[in-house]
Amino acid sequence: MDMYFERSKKIEMKISILQWVGLVTRMEDGRNAFNNLYWKILGKRSLGRPRYRWKDNISRDLAEIEENG
Repeated sequence: MDMYFERSKKIEMKISILQWVGLVTRMEDGRNAFNNLYWKILGKRSLGRPRYRWKDNISRDLAEIEENG
């Protein structure tokens, strides 16, 4: 497949995810999607590299979309 086509599909998918995140952040506190996005784990962390969080992925996607225009 064409490299441009693949990149544009990837960016479109990330934009749709970011639109969903924007919708969830405007929800009220009691909704399941809102609670899942802002959920914090209690207790000890496991050893090794910290796992990626939703917020990390969103920040990376925003940077990539801004970079590609």
